[in-house]
Amino acid sequence: MRNLRVFISHYNGDNDIANKIKNAVSIAFGQGHQIFLSSDLPAGDDWFKSITEFLNEEGDLITIVVTSKASLDRSWVWFEVGASWRTGAYVIPLCCKGFDVKSLPDPL
Repeated sequence: MRNLRVFISHYNGDNDIANKIKNAVSIAFGQGHQIFLSSDLPAGDDWFKSITEFLNEEGDLITIVVTSKASLDRSWVWFEVGASWRTGAYVIPLCCKGFDVKSLPDPL
């Protein structure tokens, strides 16, 4: 498998779930793959630049979108989904906190 990159898009209130996803992906795919979780960035880091650089790096990209009612009300999550889609990433919504897959709005 080529260099796999996993971008986890989430709303700050879903950090606990995003961290569990990160750990599960890390165990499933092992070393040699990159996982990006914005809440891992150090305070004061240029988060916009970090996200942009990660999305534009070489290698296959999967974006996991932590979808809850609260996350889909955040424009930044939609921005990250659009930026990921634009790079050709596989975008996978992961429903949580009682959010049902039947409630996913287009284009998810």
